[in-house]
Amino acid sequence: MALDILVVDNDARIVVRNLGVILPKDKITLHPAYSGEEAVEQLRERDYRLVVLDYNIGEMNGFETAKAIREIKPKVRMIGFSSDWFNDEAEQVGLEFYASDMYSIAKHISGLFD
Repeated sequence: MALDILVVDNDARIVVRNLGVILPKDKITLHPAYSGEEAVEQLRERDYRLVVLDYNIGEMNGFETAKAIREIKPKVRMIGFSSDWFNDEAEQVGLEFYASDMYSIAKHISGLFD
């Protein structure tokens, strides 16, 4: 069964494409969301196991989006994809990991399969 991952980034299509090249296609299904509002809407409609969340994504930044996600799906796993995440914010919203490079994000996601 594939791991459903919601990728929240104003350039989500590019992130999805890049992660799709790195990660095993038979183990993941990547779904893009282009804003915090869109991510919250998608999380209400589908049960994602992981959210990859950029920080600078529009009117709702990553921190605000993560707080809204926690209200809807308190146990969903989240990782941050941006150099703009600060340790205190990441800890406050329960990010399990954050990094600014695609390789580190992909490596962390790959570790979920082990």
